[in-house]
Amino acid sequence: MTQSTHSATFQAAVLEQQAGRLPEAEGLCRQILKADPHDPDALYLLGAIAHETGRNALGAQLLQQAEAALRAATKGSDPPSAYLKLGQMLHSRRRHEEAARCYEQVLQIDPGRMIASVSFAALLRDDGKTIEAAEVLERAAALSLGDAAAQLQLGTMLLQLERPGSAQDCLERAVAADPPNAHAFNNLGQLYKSTAAHEEAIACYRRAIELQPRYRSAHSNLLLALHYPPGISPSALHEEHLAYARAHAEELSGSIGLHANVPDPDRVIRLGFVSAD
Repeated sequence: MTQSTHSATFQAAVLEQQAGRLPEAEGLCRQILKADPHDPDALYLLGAIAHETGRNALGAQLLQQAEAALRAATKGSDPPSAYLKLGQMLHSRRRHEEAARCYEQVLQIDPGRMIASVSFAALLRDDGKTIEAAEVLERAAALSLGDAAAQLQLGTMLLQLERPGSAQDCLERAVAADPPNAHAFNNLGQLYKSTAAHEEAIACYRRAIELQPRYRSAHSNLLLALHYPPGISPSALHEEHLAYARAHAEELSGSIGLHANVPDPDRVIRLGFVSAD
């Protein structure tokens, strides 16, 4: 099986598993293993499928085989990739100390491998080590200054870790490196909103919507942000909500379910209240 055929087959197996078509996913994994019985990706996915279908003993055995294959691969031609996959597998199995050592190995060999930094930071965040997680991301950001996608991902994670200064640097670099990126403007708007810079946030949301008119999340963020600064009249706010409805109501209408009405004047009416925030 060629590398391209392997990648396509494994991706198809992942999609089948995500769609709940587990027998089809299992069959594709076994095709890969027929060509390479020690393929760690197929072994790991097959182990996960076994657990999903209640075959826990088999699942544990397959996961052990996947781990052994990855440990062997760390001594092969591409140790960083093997250590990264092993770290992600151990992380998913909550073996955090071992996973952390794998991520550290990757970054020692290849400091600029962003996915390793992001994965390591996520692990540290899961362990409550938010300062250490932010430091990992800040080092990665310094090594990928011109990479818009990297700066966007790092800036978003830094914002979640409540490091607004570093997050702003990353997100502004993302916008500068890729001006048509609506997601970068939306996330930069989220940062400005978190620091109460509401006018700047509104400007970012509007730019995101200009770039991607059907960007519902950015439009929703805009509506919320418009409630904060003084001077916006009720009529202007109403017009903004009408603009949202014109842009998004039709696509959302299909998700509105019809509810049966019992025309009984004596029935008990139950009221619920939902906060706008």
